[in-house]
Amino acid sequence: MLVTHGPYLWVRHPFYVSVALLILAVFGITSNGFFLLAGGVVLGLIYVRTQKEEELLLSRFGDHYRAYMRRTGRFLPKLL
Repeated sequence: MLVTHGPYLWVRHPFYVSVALLILAVFGITSNGFFLLAGGVVLGLIYVRTQKEEELLLSRFGDHYRAYMRRTGRFLPKLL
């Protein structure tokens, strides 16, 4: 079953968005460049992972997931 309500109504990967916000918060609190660099690496890996996940979701849900992709953003809500 494809879940499209709750936080999934706005973005396709809300968990990864929360991880990105956590990384930014840790950097903001510590003001340590290491956390910014390590966080950038983690965010890059998350981006690659979501591409693979979306390929699997497309193969599983097909046109329903394509329509969902048109309605929602991967990490940020679509404004239009």
